[in-house]
Amino acid sequence: MIWILLTLIVLDALSDAFYDNGKKYISGLFDMALLGVMIYAIVMIKGDWRWMVVYVLLRSAVFNTIYNLTRGLHPFYVGSTKLVDKLVNLVGRRWDEKHIAFMFQLMSLAGAIGLTVTIMYR
Repeated sequence: MIWILLTLIVLDALSDAFYDNGKKYISGLFDMALLGVMIYAIVMIKGDWRWMVVYVLLRSAVFNTIYNLTRGLHPFYVGSTKLVDKLVNLVGRRWDEKHIAFMFQLMSLAGAIGLTVTIMYR
């Protein structure tokens, strides 16, 4: 199950990054793959809400890093358009290396909790 969730997150990040870089055809291919894996995941999960919690935790740990690296940005770059970006920027207006390290720790913690929940609910 963990591989399905990570695949969804990676495909979503790649699709968004390619779209924002103007490569809409490649983005569309990742979107189609994402939809296929999502349908497969729905069949596999069978309505167990705990997997949604794991997905959210893993997405917060992995998505932005993959998205930023694909776009050629700093791995911990925070945008300014989405609500989550605005909240993060509100908290960390003056990002320096300490804040970047803190972001890394938060993302690592979210990933570790997501993996732990996955192991506990096998």
